[in-house]
Amino acid sequence: MASRSPAKALLLVALVMTVGLTLLPYLVAALMDMFSISVHSATGWDLGRGFVQNTLGSWPGGKVVAAIMLNQHPSLPTVIAGTLQVLVVAACRSCVPSFKIGGVGFSIKGLLAGGLLDFLITCLISIAVGVAFTLWLNKMFEGVTASLAQAIVGFGEIIVIAACVLVALKVLQHGDVIFAFRIVTAIGRFAITTFALITWSLNNIVGALTVVLCIIACGVLAFVDQKAADRW
Repeated sequence: MASRSPAKALLLVALVMTVGLTLLPYLVAALMDMFSISVHSATGWDLGRGFVQNTLGSWPGGKVVAAIMLNQHPSLPTVIAGTLQVLVVAACRSCVPSFKIGGVGFSIKGLLAGGLLDFLITCLISIAVGVAFTLWLNKMFEGVTASLAQAIVGFGEIIVIAACVLVALKVLQHGDVIFAFRIVTAIGRFAITTFALITWSLNNIVGALTVVLCIIACGVLAFVDQKAADRW
């Protein structure tokens, strides 16, 4: 069997890339729709076009994002509770071990697969944390002891965030550098996931393309996370 000529091989690659990039947003939109149907069946949350209007209030830190998007001023309890939710998501996400992308070497296929897995894990953890706060933990910021709880939690959040950043940067020599670094990257993954869900809910096609880019970004963060764990 004769091998393909370089011109035919180049033409085939160009054709595959063109078709793939054209269909990718639609395929991702279909996958996200399947994911949203599964989430809606399990929790009643609408992750379709109504995500911003119907779901963002229950998403970790979503009330703060919604207030900013709607040009409103979030209350102090909302900011504290939202930040706490994001930290809980990051802590849970950091406990999930990082994985090598592409096996021995780096590959685009491994990056996409790892990024998609990382994206879904972050989504599932965020949903679980959002449900927990909605059903129980939000009550901590209500009632007579709300002010004391807010002061304690708010002060603690500032210490935790600052400590993780300083330890990850090795400014502070005491502390688990790998854990601190994973907390920082986990917050980044959560922010990427939230941004992807919002843009996807506002515009299915453009949002789907954004989801693809966010999946790649999650894969890059997972890759960096794993490399850091191997070196430190």
